[in-house]
Amino acid sequence: MRKILFPLVGLLLVAGCSGSADPTATPLSDQALLEQVKVRVRANHPEITLPTTPFSVETNVARMVTDGDGDALADGQEVLVRQLVVAGTDGSTVAEEWADPSPGLVVGQTPMINTLLSTAHVGAQILVATPEDNVTYVVLLEIAYAVPPGEPVAEVPGLPTVTVDDEGLPAAVETSGSPPSSLVVQPLVAGTGPQTEAGRTVLVRYTGWLWDGTMFDSSRGRAAFTFTLGAGKVIAGWDEGLVGQSVGSRVLLVIPPELGYGDQDQGTIPPGSTLVFVVDILAMD
Repeated sequence: MRKILFPLVGLLLVAGCSGSADPTATPLSDQALLEQVKVRVRANHPEITLPTTPFSVETNVARMVTDGDGDALADGQEVLVRQLVVAGTDGSTVAEEWADPSPGLVVGQTPMINTLLSTAHVGAQILVATPEDNVTYVVLLEIAYAVPPGEPVAEVPGLPTVTVDDEGLPAAVETSGSPPSSLVVQPLVAGTGPQTEAGRTVLVRYTGWLWDGTMFDSSRGRAAFTFTLGAGKVIAGWDEGLVGQSVGSRVLLVIPPELGYGDQDQGTIPPGSTLVFVVDILAMD
């Protein structure tokens, strides 16, 4: 599980607030410059070719390279994006997250590209140029997946209580009493996508806590964690608990030691620990 190499989501949100959110309202010179940038994706390898270096724009500009042929995006829907970022100074690659798409962009909440996302479909490629600290960054985005919407599920008494932050992401859990002796699987949000199946590749975002509420790991701010469900690539509690859940769901897992790490010392996870996870099932291949 690797960290995102470049804070793309933050860049687009912050830059979008200071520049124009609508490419049609930007100066023709900057938009025309962006039109001269060429992009190509071959064998799952993206390339950005600048017309000249140094390449710079004075305002935020964006254009649709090509629309996708997948489902139409909906306002408020979270999407997973592949990204390539190059520096306008010399065209060098600043970051690439193409094989492992990243969650975090929300349609209607990303000012710089809201206009383009509002009519886009899954598979769309969008090119962005944004000036930041005297350097213009050129970003190629591909909308890899759109997370199906979900509906909150009523809280079940006796299970850990999950607190979310201002972004709607799990921030803390509160437990009481002794931990359960068997696996607990409880959807917190019921997704509307297809049900997960053993042998399929799933993309998730997760946070994990010990039973005392101590957080020991989170994939937040990183590329989606991708694994084959039911193949023994993750702890048994995940392989068992996440099968048959709908894509778009947020699932609470309470995992006893024998389905977690048992008596192994995992550093931040002491031997014999009961684990509490909140897992967002973002997509399935």
